[in-house]
Amino acid sequence: MFGLHFGRDRLRRAAIVDVGSSSAAVGILEMDGLEKSKLVAVHRSFIPYEKRTKEQFAARMGGAIEEAAQKTVQALAARNDKRPPRISELYVFFRAPWIDAQVLRLTQRFQTETKVTKDHIDNLEKQAVNAKQKMLEAVVLREEVNGYATQSAVGKSGHLVSLYALVSTVDDELQKGVAQYVEKAFPHLKPIWRSHTRALLTCVREHPTHPRNCLTIDISSEGSQFLVIRDGILEASASFDVGVHSILERLAKNALPEETLGLMRMLEREQCVGEACDLLKGNMEKLEQDLVREFGEQLAQLSGKARLPQDLLLFVHPDMAPWLARFFSRLDFSQFTIPLQPFAVTELSSKDLQQWIQIDSAAPDISLLLAASLVHIEAHQ
Repeated sequence: MFGLHFGRDRLRRAAIVDVGSSSAAVGILEMDGLEKSKLVAVHRSFIPYEKRTKEQFAARMGGAIEEAAQKTVQALAARNDKRPPRISELYVFFRAPWIDAQVLRLTQRFQTETKVTKDHIDNLEKQAVNAKQKMLEAVVLREEVNGYATQSAVGKSGHLVSLYALVSTVDDELQKGVAQYVEKAFPHLKPIWRSHTRALLTCVREHPTHPRNCLTIDISSEGSQFLVIRDGILEASASFDVGVHSILERLAKNALPEETLGLMRMLEREQCVGEACDLLKGNMEKLEQDLVREFGEQLAQLSGKARLPQDLLLFVHPDMAPWLARFFSRLDFSQFTIPLQPFAVTELSSKDLQQWIQIDSAAPDISLLLAASLVHIEAHQ
């Protein structure tokens, strides 16, 4: 329930389905107990962008999963591997805006100094599960005895034992639809459900250079999710419906998203000249004023009880990352940080995840890499 661990003595493959806000990817992760695992086949299928409701995107997600699974299986077969291992595990990840994640702090106080037993911890875990009727996942993040974190509370003595658990829920109709197509693509496997929130938290906590206190902003196609992380624990979260597509539409209303992203890439390389480039550059400057207000309102709510960590980890489309990294470094947002200084922004890139995952591709899918990193970390714990 709170984590699966597999033996390290055999080569095995896991299928990973990554459900984004307007796309779905399928990857095959090969694990053999070495330091790194490898994504040997990947494909992402996109739902054509139109003005759709959340329900309409959910209804079309099944087709994207089916196509991505077919393409991935074809790519896997084309490798012509000798005696390849069978796919023995299946993970399904959901990204914002489909998930809602929060950390529950559950405690038990004793009348006298008491030695903590496994039953005490099991009872707290059951409370976490019962707290949410329709739950995607639950995972213990930290155990404490008398307010001090410990690797395992069992066997320690104290008068107060606490457990922090990440509990995630997902859009119920979407999960049912995804389950149908996943079972069709991999009929012999039972899906293991995961959230991108869990993947982000784990990678931040396990990465040797990422700060344990930070604000993470995940900007997907259809929305943004904010995670306030202190000492590796999710303290607060928020989400709203400003995402990549809505930003691109406001930058260039009548242009295709791919065209606008291409111009942004050229602007960053100082290779963009002409009327279209000048217009886009002007629109980016104008839009920043609106985005300061929109993102500022979310940051103000998150910093209501305590100012936010100065380190900011940004997870967004790579063509937009340099611009938005500069945007979040503005002085306007310094009022929300602990030192009252601008955010120190770091872009979450494929390089951050390649300490765990190798990929046979010149252009790795960073969202799928993030999901694969969690699978690797859990398998090696």
